[in-house]
Formats: sequence, structure tokens, C-alpha cells
Amino acid sequence: MNDVLTTKELSENPKLGEDALYVLGHYALIKFFMIALTFACNLAFGILGPPMTLGAVVGRLFAEIGEKFGWLNPTFKGAYAVVGSAACVSCIIRGIAPLAIMIETTGQIEYATPIMVGVIVAFMIGNQFSLSFFDVAVYIRKLPLMGSLMTKEHYELYATDVLKE
Repeated sequence: MNDVLTTKELSENPKLGEDALYVLGHYALIKFFMIALTFACNLAFGILGPPMTLGAVVGRLFAEIGEKFGWLNPTFKGAYAVVGSAACVSCIIRGIAPLAIMIETTGQIEYATPIMVGVIVAFMIGNQFSLSFFDVAVYIRKLPLMGSLMTKEHYELYATDVLKE
């Protein structure tokens, strides 16, 4: 996992072998189905770790393929993994917290803008397809939601109306 976030060539790692794209592709595919299985079975597994690793691997795979076809600059391959990781987590939890988490984890403030764009795009795309992980859990378990604390009249008031009273 650490090699995914670095700028080193993946072929330098003897564990990955000669064809790192093959290994990354298979890992991403297996990880995707394992995450779906654990979500469907309602198993305790952690909400940040599995999607974070999946996003990092998919981001690095994108960078490797982009370099192979000449689309991307090979200097910043690790940045694609960081952005992919934050975007994948953001898509599941529907929040911008992964932006802060990844900036703090990497210590690279230079990646703030690409991570922010990735998180916002993932947030918007996720909202088009489903509810957040937490909303789905509330819906499945039929947990009661807390009602509004104010009456309808309070919502129609302006600040000047409140100050006059």
C-alpha cells in the first residue's frame, strides 16, 4: 500500500512483479467486491480504511495507465493515489472530511486543490446515485429521526423580527 502513494516506479517493488498494472487491476477488482460484500452483510469492518485503499489503488492505476499511453506526467503518480483515496471515501460518507484527513495524513498542502476537486466531484456523483452510507444504515434499521426543534413560524422570521421582540 505504501508503494501506491509514492512516486517510485512500481516495478521496483519485487512483491508486485514485472506487471504492476495487472496486480493493481486485480487488487482493485477484488477489493471492490469485498467492500460491497461487507456492506451488504452488515459486517463491522471500518468505514474509512477499505474505501481509502481502493481509491488509492484506482488512482495509482489511473496514473500508471495514463503514463503508459502518454496522457499524464509521470512525476506526480502518488498524487493521483491520494486524490483517488479521498474521493472514494467522500463518495461513501458524503462529506468533505476526507479532504482534511488526506492533507493531514500526507502533509502535502500542495495537493489541497486536486484533493478538493476530487472530493467535490465524488460528492456530487455519489449524490446522483444513492444515499450516504450513514443514511442507508438509518433507513435499513428504521431508526427514528429527530424532528424539527422549531415551529414553522420560527422559520419564516427574519433577524430584524427577532430583534424587535
